[in-house]
Amino acid sequence: MREGVQVWEQLSAEVGYNVMFTQRGAFIVAGTEPQMQFCKELVNLHNSCGVHSGLDSAEAMKLVPYLNEHEVIGGLFDEGRYRTP
Repeated sequence: MREGVQVWEQLSAEVGYNVMFTQRGAFIVAGTEPQMQFCKELVNLHNSCGVHSGLDSAEAMKLVPYLNEHEVIGGLFDEGRYRTP
Protein backbone atom coordinates (compact mmCIF):
# COMPACT_ATOMS: atom_id res chain seq x y z
CA MET A 1 0.00 0.00 0.00
CA ARG A 2 2.80 2.36 0.91
CA GLU A 3 4.54 1.80 -2.44
CA GLY A 4 1.26 2.26 -4.28
CA VAL A 5 0.73 5.64 -2.62
CA GLN A 6 4.26 6.69 -3.53
CA VAL A 7 3.56 5.82 -7.18
CA TRP A 8 0.31 7.78 -7.19
CA GLU A 9 1.93 10.79 -5.50
CA GLN A 10 4.46 11.05 -8.35
CA LEU A 11 2.20 10.01 -11.22
CA SER A 12 0.95 13.48 -12.19
CA ALA A 13 4.53 14.73 -12.58
CA GLU A 14 5.57 11.64 -14.52
CA VAL A 15 2.75 11.73 -17.07
CA GLY A 16 2.39 15.52 -17.22
CA TYR A 17 -1.29 15.35 -16.37
CA ASN A 18 -3.15 15.92 -13.11
CA VAL A 19 -4.49 12.49 -12.09
CA MET A 20 -6.24 14.21 -9.15
CA PHE A 21 -4.87 11.83 -6.53
CA THR A 22 -5.74 12.60 -2.91
CA GLN A 23 -5.38 10.56 0.25
CA ARG A 24 -8.70 10.39 2.03
CA GLY A 25 -8.62 6.96 3.59
CA ALA A 26 -11.09 4.12 3.48
CA PHE A 27 -14.05 3.20 5.64
CA ILE A 28 -15.48 -0.29 6.14
CA VAL A 29 -18.68 -0.81 8.13
CA ALA A 30 -19.46 -4.00 10.06
CA GLY A 31 -23.03 -5.08 10.69
CA THR A 32 -22.42 -8.65 11.84
CA GLU A 33 -19.98 -10.32 14.22
CA PRO A 34 -18.08 -12.08 11.38
CA GLN A 35 -17.69 -8.72 9.63
CA MET A 36 -16.50 -7.17 12.88
CA GLN A 37 -13.93 -9.94 13.33
CA PHE A 38 -12.70 -9.30 9.78
CA CYS A 39 -12.33 -5.58 10.59
CA LYS A 40 -10.34 -6.42 13.73
CA GLU A 41 -8.01 -8.63 11.70
CA LEU A 42 -7.54 -5.85 9.14
CA VAL A 43 -6.74 -3.33 11.90
CA ASN A 44 -4.05 -5.64 13.26
CA LEU A 45 -2.62 -6.24 9.79
CA HIS A 46 -2.65 -2.57 8.81
CA ASN A 47 -1.07 -1.43 12.06
CA SER A 48 1.65 -4.09 11.79
CA CYS A 49 2.52 -2.69 8.34
CA GLY A 50 2.65 0.91 9.55
CA VAL A 51 -0.78 1.90 8.20
CA HIS A 52 -2.69 3.78 10.87
CA SER A 53 -6.11 2.17 11.27
CA GLY A 54 -8.72 2.44 13.98
CA LEU A 55 -11.82 0.61 15.05
CA ASP A 56 -14.64 2.29 16.96
CA SER A 57 -18.40 2.15 16.38
CA ALA A 58 -18.96 5.59 17.94
CA GLU A 59 -16.41 7.09 15.55
CA ALA A 60 -18.12 5.32 12.66
CA MET A 61 -21.33 7.14 13.47
CA LYS A 62 -19.47 10.47 13.71
CA LEU A 63 -17.75 9.94 10.37
CA VAL A 64 -20.93 8.88 8.58
CA PRO A 65 -23.93 10.13 10.58
CA TYR A 66 -26.38 8.75 8.01
CA LEU A 67 -25.60 5.15 8.98
CA ASN A 68 -28.33 3.23 10.76
CA GLU A 69 -26.99 3.00 14.32
CA HIS A 70 -29.06 -0.14 14.90
CA GLU A 71 -27.33 -1.98 12.07
CA VAL A 72 -23.73 -0.86 12.64
CA ILE A 73 -21.72 -2.62 15.32
CA GLY A 74 -18.37 -1.18 14.32
CA GLY A 75 -16.06 -0.54 11.46
CA LEU A 76 -12.60 0.23 10.29
CA PHE A 77 -11.25 3.60 9.27
CA ASP A 78 -7.90 3.59 7.51
CA GLU A 79 -6.67 7.17 7.40
CA GLY A 80 -4.54 6.51 4.35
CA ARG A 81 -1.52 7.95 6.13
CA TYR A 82 1.58 5.93 6.74
CA ARG A 83 4.10 5.97 9.53
CA THR A 84 7.56 4.48 9.54
CA PRO A 85 7.42 0.93 11.00
